[in-house]
Amino acid sequence: MVDACHLCGAQALDVIGGPSVWGRVTSDVQPWAPGKTLAVCRACGTVQTIATPAWSAEADRIYAQYAIYHQADGAEQSVFNQASGAAMSRSRRLLDRLSTQIDFPAEGRMLDVGCGNGGMLRAMLACRPEWRAIGADRSSAYGAEIDAIAPNCQFHNGELSAIDGVFDLVTLVHVLEHVVDPRGVLAAVREKLSPDGRLLIQAPNFPRNPFDLAIADHCTHFTETTLPPLLESAGFEIELVRSDLAPRELTAVARPGAFAAPAATVDWRREADRLNAARRWLEDFLDHARAAVAGRAFGVFGSSIGAVWLDHNLDRTSAFFVDEDPLRVGRRLFGRPILHPQEVDRAQPVVMALAPDIAQSVLHRLAPLNLQYVEPPAGIDVASTA
Repeated sequence: MVDACHLCGAQALDVIGGPSVWGRVTSDVQPWAPGKTLAVCRACGTVQTIATPAWSAEADRIYAQYAIYHQADGAEQSVFNQASGAAMSRSRRLLDRLSTQIDFPAEGRMLDVGCGNGGMLRAMLACRPEWRAIGADRSSAYGAEIDAIAPNCQFHNGELSAIDGVFDLVTLVHVLEHVVDPRGVLAAVREKLSPDGRLLIQAPNFPRNPFDLAIADHCTHFTETTLPPLLESAGFEIELVRSDLAPRELTAVARPGAFAAPAATVDWRREADRLNAARRWLEDFLDHARAAVAGRAFGVFGSSIGAVWLDHNLDRTSAFFVDEDPLRVGRRLFGRPILHPQEVDRAQPVVMALAPDIAQSVLHRLAPLNLQYVEPPAGIDVASTA
């Protein structure tokens, strides 16, 4: 068993609850076996998956067969305006909201670390077509796709230090939660930023998104309390850390700055309490859903992490999935149809595989359809803000 924190190195991990008994899901939304062991570091307060050699081998297996956004044939996940229902790609929504906080110049140089199949690169070049962009990823599976985005966009597979020059913007969107050495990655990124450059990070906020704890290949689970000290210790000056720019996510913007000693002010007991609350919520949700749909044909609202995790732990017995994303409606997920809410039979219950605050917004907006919804339980830390 590894007993050192993979962020601060302290021999101070407290295991919380033992290995999970519920099935997990991969970050590319595939069912996965149980077995995640979660801990909190008494030194830095960070909640983490214990990164044993077995876990690392498991993560490697996941990445070797990774199929990003397979529910929509590779198209990036949409997010929705909860008032109007209007859909937009996750990356474009993030950049639009950040544009109210940051003035991106007409020209610049961008590096997207962990670029996947290029969602963030496409969104940035749509907003700032004169920028030059490089997408870097440990896998070359989407290299040709990245090179084809635009003449001023290219793919890099290898060490960041091998990339020439520095950048005005480096993005790490849903990357930092995957890596065992986040401080080392941040140090490498800092070397690629110009003195006035900005780092943009987005990562799951587990107290508002407990499904993050069930993702097999996520090894660090951040909060608005534990992410800033990590950035400061890696030599960054924080401009903002927000939990309201994207549902269930933390968004951070930072510049190169002075190195700070790791903070000793985080209340690790509070982070442990938040972890326990999130684990209980997942377990309560499963018990609630099982009782509500026992012996009935039912659907699951969503086609991403939460929905597949719930379906997996209900023994894959759902008859259909429900989604509003036009790129997913009409397709099939694990052999079952993805329906628009307007297509759902009112006699069949639909389990809302969403955090409570998001579920309430959806329920309010779709109330005229008069469907039978199984709501998630209350009780997670929806009030936490940065």
